[in-house]
Amino acid sequence: EYEPPVGLNPFERVCWWLTGIVGPIADQYEVPQDLEGAIMLQESGGQPWVQSPMNYSGGIPIGRAQGLMQVMPWHFGVSLLPSGELSEADRAYCQYPPRNLAKSAEILHRNYLFFGTWEMAVSAYFGFGVDATGASTSQYLASGMALRKLFQGG
Repeated sequence: EYEPPVGLNPFERVCWWLTGIVGPIADQYEVPQDLEGAIMLQESGGQPWVQSPMNYSGGIPIGRAQGLMQVMPWHFGVSLLPSGELSEADRAYCQYPPRNLAKSAEILHRNYLFFGTWEMAVSAYFGFGVDATGASTSQYLASGMALRKLFQGG
């Protein structure tokens, strides 16, 4: 039900999601669909069951971002194991596409209300600083805004 067809490239996978469940969720949270598409493309390439490298704070594991929109586990209210990993059940819970998309849209909407622009909302979604892969907020934002144009039809 929530698995794109085999053989699609990342852009095609994201388009598959955009023509399916993304629209109603984005509309519910008043998040532009092209923005959801851009974030999904850079976060997961439209693959629903992916997780990021382990994130650390002060040398302590704080979990892996989950699913299509790479949402951190604490946003779902689940607990990590001492290793920083999730149980299989909690990982499946966080990665479930409708839930993952809704949580990301909720976060983006809340960020937009707080900061007042989609650029700042996206920056806060990423987190200010550098992530587990070495990408910075400014790199993430520039990439996201460029990718957004792919989903605007121009």
